Formats: sequence, C-alpha cells, structure tokens
Amino acid sequence: MTALRYAFTFVAALLAFGCGQRKFTEPYKLAGNKSVDVKTLNDGQDAFMLYCYACHGEKGDGMGPASVGMRPPPRNFTRGLFKFAGVEAGKLPTDEALDRTIRRGLYGTPMLPWDVPVIERKDIIPYLKTLSPRWQSEEEYGTPIEISPDPWVGKSGPALERGKQVYHVAVGGAGCSGCHPAYATRAEISQMTQKATGEPVAEFAEGMYQSMLRESEYPLSYDDKGEMAKAYQILPVDFLTQKIKTAPPLGTVPTRDQCSPSHSAGTATASPASGPATAMSNSEFRSRVGARMLMMAPSVPNRNGGGTGMKNGSVTGAR
Repeated sequence: MTALRYAFTFVAALLAFGCGQRKFTEPYKLAGNKSVDVKTLNDGQDAFMLYCYACHGEKGDGMGPASVGMRPPPRNFTRGLFKFAGVEAGKLPTDEALDRTIRRGLYGTPMLPWDVPVIERKDIIPYLKTLSPRWQSEEEYGTPIEISPDPWVGKSGPALERGKQVYHVAVGGAGCSGCHPAYATRAEISQMTQKATGEPVAEFAEGMYQSMLRESEYPLSYDDKGEMAKAYQILPVDFLTQKIKTAPPLGTVPTRDQCSPSHSAGTATASPASGPATAMSNSEFRSRVGARMLMMAPSVPNRNGGGTGMKNGSVTGAR
C-alpha cells in the first residue's frame, strides 16, 4: 500500500505542474538579505509535490486531495502560522523545528512521521518559505527558545496545584479551560481566580465541563478576494479521554501506534524517522500518559458539576 501511495502521489505531482516544468527562474529573497538559490527552490518544489502535496495541496494551502475529513486539517503554509515552532508564539519557526515536525510528525494528528531523506528535507524547508510573505519580514522571525531545567523535579504536589491554576485561570496562567473542558470544581476555579485577580468568578460558562465546537484558524473556503470566508470547526481535546496532539518527547521517536488513532489494523503509511533517538515503547508511553491522567482524576468533577472524578457514572481518568 505504501508503494502504491507513493506512486499515486508522484503521478499526481507530474500532472499538477508538468513533467520537468520549473517554476523558479531566479533566487527567492527572504528577510535579512538572505535568499534561496534556484536549484534548491525547484528541488524543494519537486520534493514537496512528492511528499506533501496530497495533504497540503499544490499551493500549500492545506487543501490537498487527501485533506478532506482530516482533523485538524493540514497546515496552511500560505498563512505563515505554525505550532511547535521552537520560538515565541506567533513567530516563524526555526528550520530545526520544521525539520523535527517532518521527521517525527505530530502525535495525535494526521501529520505522520515521514522518512524523507535529509537532502530533500533541506530543500523542502526553504521552499515552504516561498508560500507566505511573512518569511520576507525580519520582524516575523522568532528567537529560538532554550529549554531550562525542570524547576518542579521532586515537587509533584506543588506542580499539580500550579498546573491546575495555569490551566483554569487566564490571568497569571494560560487559561486552557477557555477552550478545553474544565476539570476543577466551580468552587476551586472561583478560589483560584480570586487569588490571581482579587475577584471571584461571578458567572460560569454553560457546558464548561464539555468540549464544544469552535471555529479554528483553518480556512474551509475563500471569498473572491482570496480571504477566508468560512473556517473549519474543531472540537478541543478532552485531555482525560482523548489523544493529546503534541510533538513526541525529546529523545524519542514515535512508533506507528502512537501517531494517530487510524494506525490500528495496519493502516499506517509512514514509518518512524531514522536517527540516534531511542524509541519509547507503546506500553511505556501509555503508562506515562495514564499516570498523568490519573493524577488529575481526583480533582475532576463529573459532567453534572460534582467532584467525584466520574463521568456519567464511569471513571474518566483512564482509557
């Protein structure tokens, strides 16, 4: 199946822009007086059409023929917006971050790890920068973030309390529960909010313990001006019951079973990237995730607002 898929994608690429046809005839200018040479651009386009076109589309707008039904949809490179970029949120990613995403994929999403040869990855990444004008503005680039030592080692109790506050309170935290389901009781959330802002919560959102459909940054259709007319609706992850969409831990490579729920029954179409990293076994991965979820479970209210750690009469902390 994998060989057939590659053959189909390659034929589609040839039909899309002609055998041997080249798009670039001169270097492409980037920010900081940098540019990409013609050969790299054309080789990158060829590799993009072979490996990336089916999902991300010929224009890199995330609307390839295989993108239908994918959640979340493939990344729209024309907007120049990225996650897991290795920089401050909203800034353009480092080449290392883009390369890591291609090699390792994004766990819990349709983005699989791809065995793209190093030489082709080095061509694809500069080509991606031609798809959005943001790469031509120096102020859009971010400074690589250096990962500091974990300050919570040996302090699991305070760490969990701090994490609960960061998750549920936007002021002085991330406010994750603004989109994702809340897990603390209303009394706990009100108390944490009062501690951070000086005022308790006056009113709670309806359905705060459930995932609700929300519009995303992914365009579903465009108007005559080429601007987004309608956005995809996505269902934010419930961290107690669903796979977490994230990059794999440092020092590991994902196994096929860890990449996407659709990988069961032998449907995976990509294999883990090669490299010096050590793969984490499925059982080790599941036990780690299960342990983290179970640590949260005692403070999780049920969907009726109680504090039992149950969901409609069944335990929600394990899966």
